[in-house]
Amino acid sequence: MRSALGPGRLDLLVVHTGETFSDVFADGGGYDQRRLAKLNRLLRDFRTGEVKSIDPALFDMLARVQSQVGQPLRILSGYRSRETNRMLHMAGFDVAEHSLHIAAKAVDFMVPGVPAARLGEICRHCGADGGLGIYRSGFVHIDTGARRNWSGD
Repeated sequence: MRSALGPGRLDLLVVHTGETFSDVFADGGGYDQRRLAKLNRLLRDFRTGEVKSIDPALFDMLARVQSQVGQPLRILSGYRSRETNRMLHMAGFDVAEHSLHIAAKAVDFMVPGVPAARLGEICRHCGADGGLGIYRSGFVHIDTGARRNWSGD
């Protein structure tokens, strides 16, 4: 499936941990499993340390978006354990009970200097064909689930 895509390169910064990834994670022939493992660790539930395999299609979407914005993406949330999701909900955050973050199929991110509404447009233009949430606080959510759109705080 990856053969139709060019090289997949990502430059990511995880806001909560300060960790970064700046490398090619795939080429036309497939994914580099060692680098996918690094990305999975990077997008782990930073509160519990739990790592889960992220849907590689999500990395492909992020790479396409990044190629358009021309700067590193700042990751706010990748995989979330059920416990973390429940805790965030109890603390009053706007998280879905059956969030695709729990399934390792969603990521929240921002790009400094790019308004969330514009970033959302870029995501759709780049083929983000699953869920797209645009948040007034300046970030977007993309996932590899069914196509839907929403906005939030």
